[in-house]
Amino acid sequence: MGWGSSYRNSGIVHIDSYEQALNKFETTKPIRGREVECRPLGHRDRPHFSIQKAEDGSIGCCDYNPAHKTVVFKPAGEVLVSPAWVSTSTAVFIEEVLGIRAKVFDHCVVISLGDKEYRLPKGGLTLKRNDNGAYEAINPAPRVVHRIKRRKSNIVRAKYSEFRDYLTGFIRLRGESRIEEDEYKEVFGVTVQTYTHGNNTHKYERINTPNMDMSNPESVTALVGWMTSDEAMDKYKCALALIKDSSGYYKVKEASVLTLLDKFILAHHKDTVFTEIELEAGNIRKDRYSWAFK
Repeated sequence: MGWGSSYRNSGIVHIDSYEQALNKFETTKPIRGREVECRPLGHRDRPHFSIQKAEDGSIGCCDYNPAHKTVVFKPAGEVLVSPAWVSTSTAVFIEEVLGIRAKVFDHCVVISLGDKEYRLPKGGLTLKRNDNGAYEAINPAPRVVHRIKRRKSNIVRAKYSEFRDYLTGFIRLRGESRIEEDEYKEVFGVTVQTYTHGNNTHKYERINTPNMDMSNPESVTALVGWMTSDEAMDKYKCALALIKDSSGYYKVKEASVLTLLDKFILAHHKDTVFTEIELEAGNIRKDRYSWAFK
């Protein structure tokens, strides 16, 4: 991954200090004709990269979203790095502004400072120059990954063997052919929504399938409630929801559906089947079970 303006020709040049950031702001003329002031951070024909000054004197560098400052230079010398979203584009933006390595790893933006790597949490990470002039992280939050407790997880899985057998039989009976959209509409119902494009208003139907976010306790509890219900219709709904989330409207793959079922079961019992391992500061490791904790 390249650095600076050579990558994607943004025109952004590294900013090494608050003083440089302030000078960049003061010497950059706003783009004329804008209701809200916009001072481009790089080339003037790329105003989605902008620079702003706050009332406290801090200088913020914005990546696409002018309401969120991805990199903030503070008068005392600290730099707050806080991506609005996780994307390769955001990682490149951080590289271009600060001249440090950045990448996307395990659903998170990660920066490299010397021989250490740090995930950027939702609230951001504060950096400051050390005596050698290199950036170092100030009070980074402890990073944990999760390890599964094999014995306890097997005990938990055994509680859902009845539904697993039902789901396996359901898939084999129906075969690998996709389940048609009309069946989902009949079972879950639809909501008619509208959107406007130009002068035209369009309507479309959204199928009311359940939220399948495994890190959302309410979503997990609702799905597990279906799979443990005595009502045949609830089990049927659960099977359809798992198949759609793992296969979409394409060929049904038994292994993929059963893997998704297993994840929902473990997510429902995550306080029992997982344990946390705290990593040393500056060390990152992929969390195999992060889908249950995001």
